[in-house]
Order: sequence, then C-alpha cells, then structure tokens
Amino acid sequence: MTTTHPGSVRRIPEPNYPNFPAEEIAARCRRMREVMAEEGLDLLLLTERENVVYFSGLSSCAWVQKGVVPAVVLLHVDTDEPVMLLPDFWLGTAEKTTWYRDFVLHHASHSDPHDFVNLLVSTIKERGWGGGRIGYEAGHEMLMGLPIADWEHLRAQLDAPFVPAGEPIWKVRMIKSPLEIDLMRRAWLIASASAREGWGMTLTEAAACGTPAVATRIAGHADAVQEGSSGILTDADPAALGEGLAQVLADRALRDELTAGATAWAAQLTWSATATQLMRVVADEVTRRRSPR
Repeated sequence: MTTTHPGSVRRIPEPNYPNFPAEEIAARCRRMREVMAEEGLDLLLLTERENVVYFSGLSSCAWVQKGVVPAVVLLHVDTDEPVMLLPDFWLGTAEKTTWYRDFVLHHASHSDPHDFVNLLVSTIKERGWGGGRIGYEAGHEMLMGLPIADWEHLRAQLDAPFVPAGEPIWKVRMIKSPLEIDLMRRAWLIASASAREGWGMTLTEAAACGTPAVATRIAGHADAVQEGSSGILTDADPAALGEGLAQVLADRALRDELTAGATAWAAQLTWSATATQLMRVVADEVTRRRSPR
C-alpha cells in the first residue's frame, strides 16, 4: 500500500461542513480497496453522484447542471489516498465538505468537448494506472455520470480493460457502518418525496433502526411502510408532505407509537418470511391451474 504525495492545492486543513468524520470516509475507501483486490480490479472510476458522495462526502448543488461534471473520484487498489478531479470553481466546495487532499483541478473553459476527460486520461496515465483493469459503474441501479460521448472518448484513449463494477460497489455500500446505523437510530423520522420507487429500501432500513417514515403515497412506499403503524403516507405534493412531517415531529406520543411500529414491522422482513410468502404465491398459482375449469 502506498500513499500519494500530491502537490496539494487544498487551502484549509480540514473541512468546515463534513457529513462524516475522516475515519468513516477512510474506512469506506479501505473496504472498497479490499473488495477491489478480491475482484481483481486495479482502478475504480466513480462518476455517479451517489457513489462520489458516499466515498468522499462531497456536497454540491452542481450535479443538477447539465454539461458540468462536478467531480470524478479515482480509487486505486494499492494507493490509500483517493484522487478527486473537479472543475477549479468547485475546489472551495470540495475543501469544505470532504477530507480529500489529492485534488486535480480542471482549469479549461470547456472549449474542447473532451477537455475534462483528457485531464482524466492524463491523470490516470501519469500515475501509472492506465494498464490495469478499470472498474466502472455498471450493473443494478448504477449509472455513469459522464456524457456518452465523453465515456466513449475515455475508453478510446486508454488501452485497458473496463470491467462492470456495480456488484463490488454494492458489496461495500449495502453494509451500513456502526456510525450510519447510529445516525439512523438517532433520527426522529425519515422522509421521502419520491414520485416512483420499486421498493423504499431506505425506509425499511430506517425502520430496522426504529425510525418511522413520512413518505409520499406511491407503490414502492406503500410496500415498505405500514401506514399508520410504521409511518405515515401522504399525497404526493409538498403541502401534504409538510403536514405529515409537522404532525410526527410535533407529537411525541405519535412518534413513540410509530417508532415501536417501525421496529415491529422491520422484524417481520426476514429472508425466511420472504421465502414463505413466495412459496405461498407459487402454491396458490399451482392450485389455481390444477383446478377444473
């Protein structure tokens, strides 16, 4: 394991507004490198907002701006310091919200459509990382945060095998740390304003920590929340959601009742119960098909 010694451009020693302590971010990156070694990955390219935030702590509103890639993170299996590439005008945001020290700044004016990717390619090559297996965000619920033209240009510039790394990333992200669990347990409630969900997994995880939900009434939330027992479902508009939040936050007795209900509900969501319910559905369907018509 080596430590990089960048010509750091960081102007403040520690972030002003970190979402997590340095030890938590370091542990996530360390666990990711361990999984990378198990999977035979030499370099991991992170571009999607959720992954960059998870492994760096970066908080930025820039993700909503089309044509601007706020940050890319490179994790090398044998280097304990991650690298973040970002436009120079986002350095202040990165300094205030992340513990990273190795920043590579993009100073160009985007006159070349591929100038950011060219910087990414040169960074990989200069550090001797261009010949190994490069993992990228592909797989279940994974998206690349680069425009397709930039992605194709990146692959054309690097003579290296690109390997889907969605499963290795989820191996790390799906296991909550003690700190994450503690934060969920300390929260009074969890809120979700989603318009569509396959399953409200974050609501279920919070319920397992005794944290009730206030969420919009959609199919995925209705599956994950026992309305009136483990949480409250509201109409999908800001006013209704706000009323639900105020109701739970202002009523201690209701909050205690929902907390107990959330814990009881989560206790039922086991692999054994899932298998039993699945076999019941299969058995009912077999019986239906065998019945005389």
